[in-house]
Amino acid sequence: MKKIFALLAILLLSVMLLTACGDEQPLSSPQTTSTEDSFETTVPATVADSAETTAPAEEEKIRSIEDMTEIDGVLSVTQLDDFCTASESAYKVEFEIDGLKRYAEIALPNDYTEKTYPTVLYFPDIGYDVDYLINNFAKKDVIVIRLFSRGSKGNEGIKDFCGDDFADAEMLLAMCLRCRFLTDGGVFSAGAVAGTAFALKLAAAYPDVIAGCAVIDTICDYEAFTEEQGEQIKTLFLTLVGCSEEELPEELAKRSPKNFYQTIKAPVILFCYEETPMVSKSHSEMLKSLLDSNGNDTELHYLNPVSSDFNGTAFMKLIPWIKSISENQK
Repeated sequence: MKKIFALLAILLLSVMLLTACGDEQPLSSPQTTSTEDSFETTVPATVADSAETTAPAEEEKIRSIEDMTEIDGVLSVTQLDDFCTASESAYKVEFEIDGLKRYAEIALPNDYTEKTYPTVLYFPDIGYDVDYLINNFAKKDVIVIRLFSRGSKGNEGIKDFCGDDFADAEMLLAMCLRCRFLTDGGVFSAGAVAGTAFALKLAAAYPDVIAGCAVIDTICDYEAFTEEQGEQIKTLFLTLVGCSEEELPEELAKRSPKNFYQTIKAPVILFCYEETPMVSKSHSEMLKSLLDSNGNDTELHYLNPVSSDFNGTAFMKLIPWIKSISENQK
């Protein structure tokens, strides 16, 4: 019975990795930055420029979601009428990077132009519908932007699991920095399981921009995780990353938070499920230990029952944590 349970867990995790998350067109040649332990990322000029102390003047910043089409690379902004209420709204944003179309969904309170709300760049583990975004974020006074991964929901391109497709997350951040209503309350990154790689990498690559990072069932060391899970997961990663078996350890190292946590400055809240058959809680514990040694403000919460993303108790702790940081930075 245990073998059957373990096999089902591996199959479930495989589906999650294939469907997990992970774009505005660059305005100029990318800049390359590197950090300790060979963590490298390509930084679009739009993000680097926006993150400088000489940010766009307030009168130049976009003040409404409909005006996001003024951003280079944003093709359209469409209201999702079926999900809008008297107090919250949802939109689909279509944008382009390297000639490929990308989509994201935004849910936010209707009075976002009058009040200041924190914004969460959300990389979920599974494809929740818009109601999930509205009920768990917008109704709780948090703006949320969910990025769809390459190859899903009409998104063009090929997913390579926080490799080249990390540029999509970077361009989403660049779009946020052009909008006053998306930055005044602070920009946060959040992810679950495979989505944690995007959330943590954003916090590491843009330590002066990301106000806080939240992860659930994170994988701290992908090479160790692959050894724990066996050949099926190894084969899956070979497919996702698109490399040879000899190159896989190096590629997994690039995606492992244990190799780039040093540049994360933001507070980090971690959640893990004590009884999960998918990702050992030792990964969350390892990352917390590393971040603590780095001087980060961290929290680790153990959850039951098993799930695969933020819900229930996790949201009860996550939302107040986000609001507290947002209020303190005003």
